[in-house]
Amino acid sequence: MRRESRSCFNCEKRDGGPDGTVLELTRKGGDGFYDVIYTMDVILGDPGKSYPMLVDTGSSDMWVASSGCGSCRSAPAVYDPAASSTSIQTSQTFSYNYLAGSVLGSIYWEQVTIGTYTVLHQAIVAATNVANEALDMGFSGIIGLALPPLSNVSTILGIGSGGGGQDGATIFSNLFGLPSPQGPSHQFFSILLSRPGFDSRDKSANAWPSRMGIGAHVDEVVHAFSDDGFENKIQWATMTSTSLGYTHWKTRMTSVTVFKDGAVLDVQLPRGGDGGMQPIAALDTGGSIMLASKKICDAIYGSWGVSISEDGKYYVPCKQPLNMTISLSTGSPIPIHPLDMSSYINNDRASNPVTCIGSLQANELLGNRNSPADIVLGVPFLRNVYTIHSLGRSTDSGQTGTSTDDDSVPRIGLLPITDSSLALHEFQNVRELGLAPDGGRDQNNRDPEDTKRSMGVLGKIMLGVGLFAALCVLLFGVRWIVLSKRFKSKKRNGLASEEGFQMREWAETIKRRVTRRGPDTSEFGVPENIAGDVATPSALGHGSIRRRLTTKSTKRQGSGPFAGFSFLTFIGARRLGFGGGYRRTSNPVEVPDRQPTEDEVRQQKFEEGGMGEAKPDE
Repeated sequence: MRRESRSCFNCEKRDGGPDGTVLELTRKGGDGFYDVIYTMDVILGDPGKSYPMLVDTGSSDMWVASSGCGSCRSAPAVYDPAASSTSIQTSQTFSYNYLAGSVLGSIYWEQVTIGTYTVLHQAIVAATNVANEALDMGFSGIIGLALPPLSNVSTILGIGSGGGGQDGATIFSNLFGLPSPQGPSHQFFSILLSRPGFDSRDKSANAWPSRMGIGAHVDEVVHAFSDDGFENKIQWATMTSTSLGYTHWKTRMTSVTVFKDGAVLDVQLPRGGDGGMQPIAALDTGGSIMLASKKICDAIYGSWGVSISEDGKYYVPCKQPLNMTISLSTGSPIPIHPLDMSSYINNDRASNPVTCIGSLQANELLGNRNSPADIVLGVPFLRNVYTIHSLGRSTDSGQTGTSTDDDSVPRIGLLPITDSSLALHEFQNVRELGLAPDGGRDQNNRDPEDTKRSMGVLGKIMLGVGLFAALCVLLFGVRWIVLSKRFKSKKRNGLASEEGFQMREWAETIKRRVTRRGPDTSEFGVPENIAGDVATPSALGHGSIRRRLTTKSTKRQGSGPFAGFSFLTFIGARRLGFGGGYRRTSNPVEVPDRQPTEDEVRQQKFEEGGMGEAKPDE
């Protein structure tokens, strides 16, 4: 499949009106089970307030969490009809059950703006009770994009003619019913969905943005397939109808192929629940996984040797690529990226899990005569195809994007966008090597919870260091207070300092020892003519090398709990030959007449041996 770069610097920018518009969708959630949605911003009321609404092609009504909904507290924004000057209450109530989840509320007519298009009286539901809808993922409601016959609101208020009258018309019936030149000329919408970890279009041919076109195609897709002929690459699927007419965007699933051990296997699909030769497949952007009857699931997973587990789910090895294609109607096979076919359980990738959960799961409500379909192709499938939802009519003779024989029939356009060869390489990079899809460091594909856990560990380390430092400061303060009290107590009693003697007394003791030496030089090489100065432990003399400190030691004679002591003076005392270090005493040291000390004997022998003689100052 030939592709150009996804960069589209010269793509046409549309501002709405007859030419249509292209809106950005926001992907929310991770890449795990039941945790990916796509939202668009919708403005309700006057003054206008923006609400992130889940884009859902599987339903037709629009509802939003209201201020009176007790179960909607996790919604990012809630709608208050009383705060809008354009809200009109209809006195009608609404209830709807989805395959998963339900909604109950009151119907209002409200001004709704999507992009540059505004509908003055759109029927919406102000939800007062919402069950099994994960609003905490970042959406306030659902904008239903299925066909009008499926709408419950239309059944209650009447289907209307579109254009924004006070009736039950769906949002796109009203948008495409706007009078020219206000509304889009081409009555179709298109959807393109992004994949987690593939946000950089320059790094992978399988990376696409999330876009929705209203009456216009997404520029990036048109640009990428321009050489191949964009219009010629679109596959048009024939839709299936019910007794109510065309309700869902659904068609027949004609074939499924899987790849196992280098072999291509055709899956033997069961008949459709309606008795048709092939099962019916519905396209649903509101489903974060694919759902099917158990017969279809068993047929597909059985090709890989996978069977349903005791909890009713299908699990697969995380490092096993599930390569498959799906063909709809008369179209060619659509490759599915293997990263879309399974996901980490609870989005847990930090523990390097071995088992993943399949993106296709069984649902007992599908596959019977009353079912809307046999398989619901949700987000995992729709990431691999550009879809065009056409209402089959146009207000001018220009390009409609439908290319159908009967412009009165809705059609589905499909354009495969996944490069299957590259997809397998990207799966190996992510699942087997723990890298980004392009083989680089896995930065964009990191689990947000992993980041939270990493920050939590760092926070704990910093907290521990901070507490240790605070404890050290506290202990030092307590020690200082205790020593200060002791010093003050001893000072009042006339005792020496905490270290046994005051510096002045200690210095006088050294001076007396110095004056006992010869007439010229002291034991430490300090001349005797330093009367009035104090010989401190810093005065070092070795042979003819003399260092003399003649500054009085007034700073070291201060009062305080640590007066007269420092680490340096302790080391100095050791080097000056005091041997045993400081000896604690409460009284000045008296030097009585006595026999020469060992130091004096050694010094005398040293002088008598003629090995050196201290020279007096010149």
